[in-house]
Amino acid sequence: MPSCQSPKENCDLSVVQRVASASVDWRRVPQASAPADAVNGDEHASMKPAGVFPRSRDSGSAVENGPDVAPENATENVRARKLGGSGSYVTSANHGSDEARCQRIAEAVTVIMQELGVDPVRSNLRDTPERYARALLEFTSGYALSPEETLSDAVFSETYSDMILERDIDIWSLCEHHMVPFFGKCHIAYIPQGRILGLSKLARVAEMYARRLQVQERLTRQIADCIEEYLQPRGVAVYIEATHLCMSMRGIRKTDARTTTITTRGVFATDRSLQEQFLDLVKR
Repeated sequence: MPSCQSPKENCDLSVVQRVASASVDWRRVPQASAPADAVNGDEHASMKPAGVFPRSRDSGSAVENGPDVAPENATENVRARKLGGSGSYVTSANHGSDEARCQRIAEAVTVIMQELGVDPVRSNLRDTPERYARALLEFTSGYALSPEETLSDAVFSETYSDMILERDIDIWSLCEHHMVPFFGKCHIAYIPQGRILGLSKLARVAEMYARRLQVQERLTRQIADCIEEYLQPRGVAVYIEATHLCMSMRGIRKTDARTTTITTRGVFATDRSLQEQFLDLVKR
């Protein structure tokens, strides 16, 4: 993760005084366009026209450029980072470096601490805004990833045609309504059709979409859609069970509540016996 730690000789009141001396003019803070999947869920990084994903390494065909691929003529100092689904990018040109983003977040956190009645210059809290800024960038690091980057060179030709199930994948995400965590287990199954995916990549797909501001329902769908688009298997099923701290530590405060979401594609959606087999394996 990027470091925005100030040198010790500069760890004084300067940042706090600069922020606290007047109300923050948020119009001066560069804003990136919000990713569609963090707003309404209508689009995401895996929803692409046919042909933009790489074939198996045995096919010898190159990856084709889809509409969301960063321009090839981008200068070296413009580091494109795709925001899943919106077709837009955060770049060093239009949003600043990770260091600059980290510093802006830290300054905003300082204001929040002051509004909570906390002294942000107390010795134990002086570095908290910057620590939290680095943590928040890590929590949302999935926005910088795309299916192409995550799954490249991991598709293999294979005649195996029965169910493949990856169970108990740990997921951590942030509820987009309150920006507090939800966490749980994700189970992913698919029926291949001539191509299989490296096992670790199933977990990486879950991680890519979880490390964003999310709702569990959309997260479940995005994982399934990505695998379906990328592999074109006979069927895909995704099952997530999670605990949401927005229900446990605030509001209704039901600490034992669990949320389960299931989505199916292809033969998993039409074959009842296959659905039952999947659920039986997940619940063992």
